[in-house]
Amino acid sequence: MSDYIFIPKTISGVEVTPEVRERIKNGEAVFMQGLLNKSTNEIYNSYVYWNKEKNKLAFSRQNPFEVKANPFDEFKQKVSVHQVAQSIGYEVDKKSTSLRLMLSDPSGDKILLSRTGANIQLYRNLKNDTDRGTVIDFVSNRLDRFNVPHNTKMEGVIKVLSSFVGKDFTIDSPTFKSQTKPFNIDSYAVKDSNVAALHYLTQARNITSETVNRFLPFIKLVGVGDQKFKNVGFPFIVPGNDEIRGFELRNYGKENGFKSFSTGGDKVNAVWLANLAGSKVETRDVYFFESSIDALSFYDLYNTRQNFNNAAFVSTGGSISINQMLNVFKEYPDAKIHACFDNDRAGQLMDISLSVASQNKHLSKVLTKDGVIFDIDGKNFLLKNDEISMKNFEAKAGFKSDIEVHKASIGKDFNEVLQKKNDMNPVVKPRFL
Repeated sequence: MSDYIFIPKTISGVEVTPEVRERIKNGEAVFMQGLLNKSTNEIYNSYVYWNKEKNKLAFSRQNPFEVKANPFDEFKQKVSVHQVAQSIGYEVDKKSTSLRLMLSDPSGDKILLSRTGANIQLYRNLKNDTDRGTVIDFVSNRLDRFNVPHNTKMEGVIKVLSSFVGKDFTIDSPTFKSQTKPFNIDSYAVKDSNVAALHYLTQARNITSETVNRFLPFIKLVGVGDQKFKNVGFPFIVPGNDEIRGFELRNYGKENGFKSFSTGGDKVNAVWLANLAGSKVETRDVYFFESSIDALSFYDLYNTRQNFNNAAFVSTGGSISINQMLNVFKEYPDAKIHACFDNDRAGQLMDISLSVASQNKHLSKVLTKDGVIFDIDGKNFLLKNDEISMKNFEAKAGFKSDIEVHKASIGKDFNEVLQKKNDMNPVVKPRFL
């Protein structure tokens, strides 16, 4: 590989100063503004650096040598919802059990607590389904109860949670113990699969055998203990590390079929990752989905029109976390990002989360019945339900990412499109794998 570094006089229409030239030659990533995309005539900003593996200039949404830390990550790891809730008057509800921890306050508000595989505590308001999430969401939705001065909601949340970091916390219910066991792959019978064994995908989900065969290296058959049948298992890993951190599990069942995630599995840092390019160096496009079945369906629908040989497909398992996004961005800093989430409000919000993470910005939001109030780096605005989209969000936020959004043409997701495309197929009777 040649050690010669060629820096042109201009990069995408912007003159390269001697200082910028030297910084790139010295191995730095330089943030350049006002670059012109000649194919779309759009102006964009990007980090520019010399990619030693490809021996050429490269562009990235974030500094490839320094992933910006998210200040909320520490809060989610070190401060529990229970700790914060107890400080403003929530107590363990008398209906709580060792398997179901419920808190209530004097106003009658009730929240149910749970934990992710990465030991991050989540909550859900039993009387308001839009009030749910991590300790960040809990404080954001009750900021007025903490009596801290703040100019923006984000500033207030940070002030509140900073006061809890490092504090000892005693649960006011000595009988409660977390029942979530950490993920242990030895508890599962895991084996490689074949197209014939994956008839749930080909028959119940109408995914072609050719597509299933293309993704076979990224699909397992997974059983628990000595159970006679096996589920379709999509292994979750942290990009760059092959250790399995959990499984997205699917099989026949009522209505939309059996759907689960392995006990204690990590959906905070890990994703299902099917890299059809074979290596990260050759990966030019990364497609994000809510589920692995959506990813296979998307490929099935469009592979005759689109070349996916240099693409990676990612499933976040129904929700999306900042660590999932940053881990993928870090693994593929030069790839174009595609958002392929569901065609509903939750999917639109996931598009927005992906956009914000790609710009290394920080977002908090309050979901209401009529819309969503956003706070991005101190800037506040409301989008009504019929206005929520990544395009409208970026226009209000004052930036533009280069993420491409794909939505199902009919229905909520791409498997619905595929099912309707093949709705002349005979009904398939469920059977175990």
